[in-house]
Amino acid sequence: MRPIRSSCALAGLLAVAGVLATRAAVAAAAPGLETALDYQADADCPGRDRFFALLDDAIDPSERSRLQTVPGVRIRVAIRAAAGGYRGSMEKVDRSGTSEPRIVVSPICTEVAQALALTAAFSLAPEAVRAAPGPAPAVLVERRDPTNAPREATGHWLLAVGAAAGGWLSSEVMTGIEGSAGRALTMGGATLPFTASLRLRTTYARNDWTGGAPVARFALWTGALEACALPRPFGGVVEVGLCATGESGWLRGRGVQIANPRASDSLWLAFGGGPLVRVSLGRRWQVEARGAALYPLRRVHFAFDEPAQSVGETSGVTWIAALGVVMRFP
Repeated sequence: MRPIRSSCALAGLLAVAGVLATRAAVAAAAPGLETALDYQADADCPGRDRFFALLDDAIDPSERSRLQTVPGVRIRVAIRAAAGGYRGSMEKVDRSGTSEPRIVVSPICTEVAQALALTAAFSLAPEAVRAAPGPAPAVLVERRDPTNAPREATGHWLLAVGAAAGGWLSSEVMTGIEGSAGRALTMGGATLPFTASLRLRTTYARNDWTGGAPVARFALWTGALEACALPRPFGGVVEVGLCATGESGWLRGRGVQIANPRASDSLWLAFGGGPLVRVSLGRRWQVEARGAALYPLRRVHFAFDEPAQSVGETSGVTWIAALGVVMRFP
């Protein structure tokens, strides 16, 4: 009985040693393969380590050294939620350039990751890929023409600050500062891309910031909701479109060149719209110029009692011009 037990123990030790040797070989091959992989995926999809494990499983252990023989090769993989499930893409980048993207869509993100892992392994070394056991995952693989394929909507946040001037009063021009925050969606294909945005904006303007000596000092603080549709006729560098705006705020007037100055407040309500132009300065920065024509819902007249003198009146149609800097993220 003892010799039999010794044989079992010896076989067990050999099996453990074999497993450890295999893991060591995989670990030796892993660093080079991992540095060649750019992987991005939604939070509910397999992470980078899990995708790397799927990629490693798709390669025959005896052929892993083949992956070390081609320097300067990278694999880009991205998986994002899409209508009806998930959409993944894989590109190979080498000295000859970037390959045509391989697109995989499926209701299950794990299946997308598994199919892309197999595709990436085949792209790195076709002869090193081993046959996967069992049926292939039920996914749809598409090859799309990038010149006319429709793009899925991608979103980013907008923060902007700038300077504004406007004819809120019929008697003079008011100048001020403004800031805004909102959300933009980029959609459409390469032939007709456009951006839709919705943002909140606040503006503070005065009539005495230009250095003059007005008879009465006026200040206007507004908050606005703005919706814009901006086609991109030059491939995304320039966006040109129209915006619709509704705003409310507070207009205050106070006498200056009078013996007994008093202040008067009025509610400001207006709606309208106008053109908007954005020019990209890179991935995150833009310069924008906008104009608008607003129609006040309340007309207000400001005057002195003694001596009787008209000092200001809200315009029937208010014009606004603004120039600002926009930051986009992520």
